[in-house]
Amino acid sequence: MMLRLVSPRQLPCAVVMRAVSSSSPSVASLEAEAQKQQRSPMELLLETPARSKKVGLVGIGKIGAGLLQCLAQTAKLNVIAVDKTREIIDARLDYLDSHLKRYVSNKLITETEREEIKSRVETSTELADLKEMDYVFEAVSEEPQLKQRTMLALEEIVDSRTPIASTSSNIPITLIASTANRPDRIIGTHFIHPVAIVKSVEVVPGMLTHAEVAAETHRLIHLMGKRSSLVRDVPGMVNNRLTMVFINEAIHALEQRVSSRDEIDIIMRESLMMQKGPLALADLMGLDHVLFTLQALYNETKDVKFRPPHLLKQHVRAGLLGFKTGQGFYIYDAVD
Repeated sequence: MMLRLVSPRQLPCAVVMRAVSSSSPSVASLEAEAQKQQRSPMELLLETPARSKKVGLVGIGKIGAGLLQCLAQTAKLNVIAVDKTREIIDARLDYLDSHLKRYVSNKLITETEREEIKSRVETSTELADLKEMDYVFEAVSEEPQLKQRTMLALEEIVDSRTPIASTSSNIPITLIASTANRPDRIIGTHFIHPVAIVKSVEVVPGMLTHAEVAAETHRLIHLMGKRSSLVRDVPGMVNNRLTMVFINEAIHALEQRVSSRDEIDIIMRESLMMQKGPLALADLMGLDHVLFTLQALYNETKDVKFRPPHLLKQHVRAGLLGFKTGQGFYIYDAVD
């Protein structure tokens, strides 16, 4: 069945109820209760606890590490995280623990809670250890063929009903699912860095994604303390589509000497009531990531508004990638 792409709050009860087990309320009773409370059926459905209790995660990079923290800390789920080497895994676990220790020192969590969070995380270098998972997130590098191979490998391991969510920010979900044996179980979940802080998540069904997969994905994201938005499977979705144009125009303006770096950021920060201007934001995101995303959007759409400026390319070629390297459009005194 094709999922009609509308707002989650507008999803018809007949569609969303496909995600409800046989022991759940009937369509009629859910509609009646929704009408009584003057709410949508989707709102009531999201109050139903997510069925997923054991979650797998493939790839513990920047997005994967943040996702791991949210699953174990906020959602309180047991997670098995898989990556290529034990060295990568240990480094990411140290990164997670450093965040948790900071939370303890700031009295956001207790030492007991820190230990409980850590106890919910298991790690492995073998995909086969994800066999019993109820839901799996794929967070490998942003390469179409790598993501396709990962999906095929996971399909050989997990149950045929297990949803697999790709965290891709640029690659069409329908393309990722195109080589899969069960494309109806594959969906996109665009988490925005820093994952532990940003509340908004874009949920992106592919052309063949089943409605029950979308519904369970919404419930799981809400369990993580986040807000999910249903978005069409188009290049850039909403976040990258708008953010990259904003940043790209700012770099073009700097390159063309329309104004200075500081003035561009001040004007946009104050006029749009933002914490950071577009050039400082690009530095924080990483100029290599900005360039990669713009190139992907331009290659997919051929729209000139995504064509990367020469100034951005030169910064990346020079290794001036922003905050993470100590210099981008700005110079930073120290980088952790």
